[in-house]
Amino acid sequence: MTPQTRSASAWRGFLLLLLLLTASAAAWMEAFFIRRPGTMDACYYYSGGVNLVRGTGWQEFFLWNYLDEEAEIPYPAYQYWMPLASFVAAAGMGLLGEGFRQAQAPLLLLAVSFPWLAFLTGKQLTGSFRVGILAGFFAIGSGFYTVYWLNTESFLIYAWIGGLTLLLAARSGRSQTRRRVFLIGALCGLAHLARADGILLLGVAAILILADGCFSYPARAGRTCLLAAGYFLTSGIWYLRNLRVWGSPFPPGTGKAFFLNEYNDLFRYPSADLTLERFLSAGLEDMLAARWEAFQANLTTTVFVLGLVFLFPLMAWGAYLLRRKSEIRTAAGYLLILFFLMTAVYPFQGSRGGFLHSSAALIPAAAAAAALGLEDVVERLIRWRKWEAVSARAFLGAGMAGLALSASAFIYYSRVVGSASGGSAWDGLNVQYVMGVSRLEPVPPGTIRFMVNNPPCFYVRTGYPGLPVPAGDSTMLLEAADRYGVRFVVLDGNAPEGLQSLYRGTDSHPRLRRIFSLEYDGMEYVWFEVIPAAPGTDS
Repeated sequence: MTPQTRSASAWRGFLLLLLLLTASAAAWMEAFFIRRPGTMDACYYYSGGVNLVRGTGWQEFFLWNYLDEEAEIPYPAYQYWMPLASFVAAAGMGLLGEGFRQAQAPLLLLAVSFPWLAFLTGKQLTGSFRVGILAGFFAIGSGFYTVYWLNTESFLIYAWIGGLTLLLAARSGRSQTRRRVFLIGALCGLAHLARADGILLLGVAAILILADGCFSYPARAGRTCLLAAGYFLTSGIWYLRNLRVWGSPFPPGTGKAFFLNEYNDLFRYPSADLTLERFLSAGLEDMLAARWEAFQANLTTTVFVLGLVFLFPLMAWGAYLLRRKSEIRTAAGYLLILFFLMTAVYPFQGSRGGFLHSSAALIPAAAAAAALGLEDVVERLIRWRKWEAVSARAFLGAGMAGLALSASAFIYYSRVVGSASGGSAWDGLNVQYVMGVSRLEPVPPGTIRFMVNNPPCFYVRTGYPGLPVPAGDSTMLLEAADRYGVRFVVLDGNAPEGLQSLYRGTDSHPRLRRIFSLEYDGMEYVWFEVIPAAPGTDS
């Protein structure tokens, strides 16, 4: 080995160590400031993990929508969301003991190793170590995603599984062995357990196999069956459980999600009128307007979140340079299908977070494309400006990676650490529920039901069963309250339009007694007591 070879090898080793140390430091810092679940998703998955560890099974002690008209509390869990994030949280708590930090532990390992997936993706796509390393650093600086990586959500889990699935599925020809096809199917099953739209990865993989001209039609059919076998190996527990609990492969009420005319229809009570006829009655103009808004929102997510604004041009240019690579074509195909689904079919769910969640699977390929785009731009500048090649590559590469990390740190700080009222913003999430419950007469947890904006987090923070505030007026609210035995209702600034006058105090109802209000972080929370209906009267 020549001195030059030894020097290059040592430099590569140093960069790999630096990538590992940076990923570890970033993951620890992201975890440090998130001490409890704060978003509805995170609370949902965390409570599910706690229930699994406590042995209370696949059930939840709250409702967060009314899609299933037969729902009771406790209710079979994972009617709408998939269970893998709860399994991951339960694995950490099962090994280390119950608690949020313990539930974070598996996510910490995934966060530290995730940049390596981006590194391998960049190296496989281009054959360049420099591109791979730069892709790894771009994956650490993932912008808005860093806010959710170390929360008990499906973001990081789906990013890891989806990114690896797209990387493996893109390999075509004789390298796509039966064993690899089976593995891809198993990964697709895990992706589906992480997110419902993860089944798109199975469709993408099946298309790639069926379109592979290296094999005869019988061979393609056989590999497709292997793909399906791998998928059901990992996802089969989900379908078997659904058949046992509900007598159907899919939970009841999920089909109603097709027929929303606005996002708040998810919380409509009763949900029986979420039908095709009502959906079509909205009119073509309103339907197209909703999808145009979803298109704009999802395009913004692509540029500002996935592309982090300043990386997006490099990402697009790198993808163009790699346009003949099957990995990029596969990732682009997944992006187009996902974009269409979350814009045309599920515009409200997609624009409110569905597209953001599922586009996380594209981060490794996107980081690799951005790294190659930067590499090509730097090479052009070197030739044009007559720069010294080694110094220019190092300076501009490190500068762009540092910019991505700095932007991500700023976003993380503003969303998680900083707060208008001082202290940690994340620690203050949902504290208004604790403050309100403390003003009520002491009652053992679980004996009173509340109607709130965020039932999963209300349950996690207080231990009391919660139900969502229905999308409608006070009549609909009281109908649901009587149905489920609700005693207290909490309204905030996000209350449905039909309840805004009640929230602001410009209207009242004899069965909803305003008992107190409190303000936290610029929003007022109004607490009502539900007065039982007199015998022989309706709401």
